[in-house]
Amino acid sequence: MLNSIYADIAMGLRPFSSASEMWLHLRNVYQQRNLAREFEVERNIAEYT
Repeated sequence: MLNSIYADIAMGLRPFSSASEMWLHLRNVYQQRNLAREFEVERNIAEYT
């Protein structure tokens, strides 16, 4: 996995020994929330019920 990503990202993954640990770390670091979409979905649910 380390050979298939940018070197600066790979450096942050060196402490992890398994791919699942690496994926969890990447998800935590790079996950972005879409608050506008969350609001839209919540509003649509409220209108529907």
